[in-house]
Amino acid sequence: GGADNRTDCSCDLGYQGPSPGEACAPCPLGAFKNFTGAGLCAACPPLSTTLTNGTTNATGCLCEPGAFLSGGVCSLCPEGTYQPLYGQSACVPCERGATTASPGALNASLCVCAEGFYANET
Repeated sequence: GGADNRTDCSCDLGYQGPSPGEACAPCPLGAFKNFTGAGLCAACPPLSTTLTNGTTNATGCLCEPGAFLSGGVCSLCPEGTYQPLYGQSACVPCERGATTASPGALNASLCVCAEGFYANET
């Protein structure tokens, strides 16, 4: 048989509820829950997030744009590189002679001429 009342139900994977019998809500972006029952979702590690609500495990936490996965943790792309996509394991180097002003660049438009170089506008 099914549950007789709401207190018999527990929150599923990816859903959090403060206590038994209360409404379960999907984990928000940037969080996951890998067990059933009452309890709160856990935050993704730094520089990572989820792409959907209701994520059920930490593997759903992807490195954010501007970061890459290295040694199991997300790190900012170093100066001179960028990464526009989620969940990448490397950053894209700027064109030769170009760099970024700081780590964590999101796209190629943040690549600027390095010291001693100039943009060849043709």
